[in-house]
Amino acid sequence: MSYAFASKVRRIGTSLGVIIPNDVVREEKLKEGKRIELTVFTPNYALLEQLMWSMKGAAPFERDHDDGA
Repeated sequence: MSYAFASKVRRIGTSLGVIIPNDVVREEKLKEGKRIELTVFTPNYALLEQLMWSMKGAAPFERDHDDGA
């Protein structure tokens, strides 16, 4: 399963570490020493802001089909 969460990078001795939320630890049955893969995502806020402003004045979204909602 995949999880997305935000966490601060912290100093642990001479290294850096990330705290994993307890609910993820329980769900994945994580134990000290278990190998995991970590993907780092750093949002480009300047680009996001530019894109949001480029949509200012755009026509509102309209569905081209009825999904029963």
